[in-house]
Amino acid sequence: MRYGILADIHEHVEYLREALNMLQHERVDKLLLLGDIAVDGKRIDETVSLLRPFAPCGVWGNHDLGLAHNPSDHFANRYGTSVIEFFSTLKSQFEIGDILVTHGLPTWDATDPTAYYLGKPPWTNGSLTSEFQQVTHRIILVGHFHRWFASTLRHPIAWRGKTVLSFSSLERYFVIVGALFQGSFAILDTDADSLTPFSITA
Repeated sequence: MRYGILADIHEHVEYLREALNMLQHERVDKLLLLGDIAVDGKRIDETVSLLRPFAPCGVWGNHDLGLAHNPSDHFANRYGTSVIEFFSTLKSQFEIGDILVTHGLPTWDATDPTAYYLGKPPWTNGSLTSEFQQVTHRIILVGHFHRWFASTLRHPIAWRGKTVLSFSSLERYFVIVGALFQGSFAILDTDADSLTPFSITA
């Protein structure tokens, strides 16, 4: 299965349109969202209109909370039923076999906006220990941090989203996918056990 992965769209419709065209050309089977589709709501209608035909799956991010998790009447009235229905399909966590997809770290409370801004970033020493201890999945896939990053259970990998990342069945991994609003996205191939990064701006 080939998943087109979009993290942190932030309503950047120009990059979104180009990424979707590239993913169609690459013949992905499914679109997977890693959260933060929204940012300020100014272009959310257009963003959702571009995404909806692909019937994406995935998770919400901190910027999506008001739309995806128990939306108030205020948000429903402001953005309309179709936008709220779209965000209602997103989850706090999403599983693909032995892969766990979240927006931030899996141990964070995805419904608490403050959780996304507290604690050490995952590339600092020892910060991933509890993630690997509390999550049994072989691969943890996240967005939120606006950068490429990968680490095994034992140590970080010298990888910055410039080459294909191949997964070993004998290792466990934590991977951050670069942000679409910065021109980055990826394809996850579960048959080839690999993640291929793409850049719109390169």
